[in-house]
Amino acid sequence: MRAALGTATAPPNAIIVSLALFLTAFVIGPALQRTYDSGIRPLVANEITAEQAFERGSQSLRAFMQKNVREKDLKLFVDIAKETEPSIQARRSLAARAGTGLHDLGAQTRL
Repeated sequence: MRAALGTATAPPNAIIVSLALFLTAFVIGPALQRTYDSGIRPLVANEITAEQAFERGSQSLRAFMQKNVREKDLKLFVDIAKETEPSIQARRSLAARAGTGLHDLGAQTRL
């Protein structure tokens, strides 16, 4: 990041972290807006249930994660979990769930 900025001196860590957060918000902003429009707004207006809001809202985040997660990042998390190499279909599912980790938490609490 420091080299990419091309500054003569290294900017403070606070500047780099702030820039990284801003860029992250800028990139994922459209997906978050779609999540709000399709899930949260109807929930607040009492038009749908919380479960429906979760399903509708998570679709745009899943699509974002499937589009933007790299194979080597998926492999890293598989290696950390000490699991066997997943199939291509399982990789897509893993990428989709990475963006909506609350779904897994909800499933665990229902057991």
